[in-house]
Amino acid sequence: MKCPHCDQENTLVGANCVHCGKPMTPSSATSQPTQASSSVTTIIPYTNPSALIGYYLGVFSCFPLLGLPLAIGELILGFMGLQKALRQPESKGKVHAIVALATGSIGLSINLLVCTGMLFA
Repeated sequence: MKCPHCDQENTLVGANCVHCGKPMTPSSATSQPTQASSSVTTIIPYTNPSALIGYYLGVFSCFPLLGLPLAIGELILGFMGLQKALRQPESKGKVHAIVALATGSIGLSINLLVCTGMLFA
């Protein structure tokens, strides 16, 4: 295994490098996310797919009849995404999950009104 500090090959795997004596774990600079990836994760929470998919389903859930199953799925995914965002704040997506829950509720209401109107018409 190569040492992340001095790039020397170590034949014995241990806690410290046999050449420089530093720990064999990667430095904290390489393990931390970069500023660019952190800002992208904030805008597009790809680490919280439930919140992201629920958010995008919100657009289509307001279409009558077609949107009924989408609104139900959106509510489920929004709830799952919100739970993940609250349990693991580094996954981001809290706002996307809240928007998914709000638009899912609106889409479900629209679809239930349309279905009720068609039933009584």
